[in-house]
Amino acid sequence: MSHHVCLALAIAVALPVLFDPGLGSAHAAALSARAPVLIVGDGNFTAANGVIGGDGTPPNPYLIEGWDIDASTAHGIEIRDTTASFAIRNVSVHSGGTSHFGIYLFNVSRGQVHNATSFGNWFGLALDQSDNVSIALSNFSANLQTGLNLRLSSGVSVTGNQVSSNVGAGIFLFQVSGATVANNSVFSNQRSGIAMDRSTDLAIADNLLVSNQDTGVDVKDSPRAEVRRNTFLSDGLFLYDSLMPEDVSSYTITADNLVNGKPLRYYRDCSGLDVDGIVAGQVIVGNCTNVRIANMAMSDTDVGVEVLFSSDIVIQANRVTNGLFGAWIDLSSNATITGNNLSSNSKVGLELFAVLNAEILGNVIASSETGLLANFGSSWTVAENDVRNNAVGVSFSQVSGSRVYHNNLVANTVQARDNAGAANAWDDGYPSGGNYWSDFAGQDLCSGPAQDVCPDPDGVGDTPYAIDADSQDRYPLFEAFAPNNPPVASFTVSPTSGTVATVFQLDASASSDAEDPPGALRVRWDWEADGVWDTPRATAKTAQHQYAQPGSYTIRLEVLDTDRRANTTSVPVTVSAGDTSPPVIQHAPLGAVAVGQPIVVEANVEDAGGVQGVLLFYRGVDDPSVQSVPMTPIGGGAFRAILPAQGRPGTLEYHIEATDTAGNTARSPASGEHTVAIREAPSTFPLEIAIYLTPVVAVVLALILLLYRRRKRPSGGQPPPTGPR
Repeated sequence: MSHHVCLALAIAVALPVLFDPGLGSAHAAALSARAPVLIVGDGNFTAANGVIGGDGTPPNPYLIEGWDIDASTAHGIEIRDTTASFAIRNVSVHSGGTSHFGIYLFNVSRGQVHNATSFGNWFGLALDQSDNVSIALSNFSANLQTGLNLRLSSGVSVTGNQVSSNVGAGIFLFQVSGATVANNSVFSNQRSGIAMDRSTDLAIADNLLVSNQDTGVDVKDSPRAEVRRNTFLSDGLFLYDSLMPEDVSSYTITADNLVNGKPLRYYRDCSGLDVDGIVAGQVIVGNCTNVRIANMAMSDTDVGVEVLFSSDIVIQANRVTNGLFGAWIDLSSNATITGNNLSSNSKVGLELFAVLNAEILGNVIASSETGLLANFGSSWTVAENDVRNNAVGVSFSQVSGSRVYHNNLVANTVQARDNAGAANAWDDGYPSGGNYWSDFAGQDLCSGPAQDVCPDPDGVGDTPYAIDADSQDRYPLFEAFAPNNPPVASFTVSPTSGTVATVFQLDASASSDAEDPPGALRVRWDWEADGVWDTPRATAKTAQHQYAQPGSYTIRLEVLDTDRRANTTSVPVTVSAGDTSPPVIQHAPLGAVAVGQPIVVEANVEDAGGVQGVLLFYRGVDDPSVQSVPMTPIGGGAFRAILPAQGRPGTLEYHIEATDTAGNTARSPASGEHTVAIREAPSTFPLEIAIYLTPVVAVVLALILLLYRRRKRPSGGQPPPTGPR
């Protein structure tokens, strides 16, 4: 890939690995020149073949050490068909050219290659059909093919090496099992830094990968690969699996892999994935459904966005530049790729392989080897893209049933190619038209489906634009297409946090579109951002929602204009359990009440979060329906309501409902109704007579007393005699 990190900086970063004390001491001793070494079988570990010591046991391996070997006539060190333990140390092997390997180990076990230097050979080191071999603290650089080529082997350890500036890959593992590749510095190789193909159970960890021209780490068809804690500078990770999604599910790729200082985000076996605007050096998705990747900015990596074996994909409004691939969609279906800037990527801006049903709308794809590269797919719409300054603008191979129209293809060396001929349409018919081609040499003098109404220019070229021998744009646009911009999606949520009792209010009226009035825009809502739309599209811009369970949710809005251009945005909300306990009502039901007597109802209501209100619902003796009155607080948690007096005997029914500040309610009684018997007032006739007669009796008694006194008084006014006569 084309990288923009200075090599000097890369080497400076790598210094802690390159100048490990062990590596420095490894080459300090002077080396002796000798001819290439060839050992076939354990019996040939001899002094004549460069062995300076050891007995072939694990504690004391045969030792080949201290040699400077010119490999121009044969592989520098070749060991075949051995089971004895051996160690190659402190050697320099070089000048093998295009014919010979620096070190070649075939069908060996229990071998070590430590502190070796191999340069200028076809392979720096080739390991084939071997096991339990350790390659450490060595330098495999500037070879004419691969630095380390490992195949059909197991139990291999590759640690602490410098592997750089090889014409092929740095380290290549083909059908290798149980290997560890760790703590190596791998940079400036012309192919991948570390590549694996059909290998199993590999651990790739703690390596530094800088400015390898192809991929940093390439994983192909390699079940249970683990990629951890690697540092990528102007490099990255690339997954390629031909027909095996289960491999993708078996990978362990952690976010502690850093791509230009940002986490590598790997998602697998998921549904409802929404990656929106987070910090990432790369985003790779495998075996997922309902995927959205939006508003990401990534640069100078192998592939910004990669999606494999997935469906219902939206890749929207991302900016991926100055890498190897902008975006790659592989063996997937129902993809919408819209509004992205995929420019200045050295190989391909956007690549699709075996994708069924895709919409590629409104993207900028510029300044790459190929702008849009499509292989083995069908049912695509490619419209309103700006494709310019690429070596090849659009390339279709084995693609069918697709339409390409309203794109601007400008200054591409090869504007387009399509090997399927009439299987695809390169225009949208008349009068909609086809694409704008900057090298179209025709005129616009006429109009009509046959362009035979003249003179009557209509903005469509009078002659087709030939793409190749059997593909053409029948109605090339005479001027660059001005695309319909997607709408701006915007909404507010009130509140943004609440409880399960909260009804969240949503307002998308701020959404807009450059071409359509607000009333023409249609919106729909996804309450959990799980990729499943919970409401149908509607022109109403307000909505409300209440969550049944506490949790962190993301509300997603889609806005669609009349040209079916869509945009989405999301807002997070937090829902807590809140107060779920209802108020406590204490009430002693009333007894009988007399006709005409007011009915006083009292209750005590308690709630830890506060009481919002208390209502008394009742049906009187003559009431056809239930009525309600608020109960008034009278202090100390007590509430009172006075019901009107009833005019005749019967039964009054009532119940009390209390609501707390969290919206929880309580009822007394829990079911049914309290009842009050309305009775006739008891008779008071004797008492009333007594009350009425008392003044009369008093008057009569007073008169009787007065008359009695008058009868006792003497006549003439003389006092009665006081003694005998």
